[in-house]
Amino acid sequence: MTLPSGARPKAAEKKHGAAQNANTALNAKSPLVSYPLALAPAQAGLCQVLDAQGLHVGNLKLIGAVWKFKAIGYGANGELMPGGGPLTERHNARFDKLDANQINAVLGRSQPSVESQPAGCRGV
Repeated sequence: MTLPSGARPKAAEKKHGAAQNANTALNAKSPLVSYPLALAPAQAGLCQVLDAQGLHVGNLKLIGAVWKFKAIGYGANGELMPGGGPLTERHNARFDKLDANQINAVLGRSQPSVESQPAGCRGV
């Protein structure tokens, strides 16, 4: 069976949904983000931004030649809140390239210095 680009099998969706729901209460109750942030390729032109605990806190979306950060939050019942979540004040931050150090510096401005890590989404 072939899935459309970016699609996940139902079993993967359930597993992802269960993991995300387990983190929902943390996201809804505590606006803290653990650093360093990691980038996980999702599909062409899109990378998920995960905190050090694996919590999905946003996406980097390629719009034209610019990567824009799109904050993501989850409500108490697991509902998606575009533009919300712990990094809502950094929604629409712009990056000219996927550089994990720069992204951590900008999205974690108020945080202590972060460790270096590979971007993981190069060539997406």
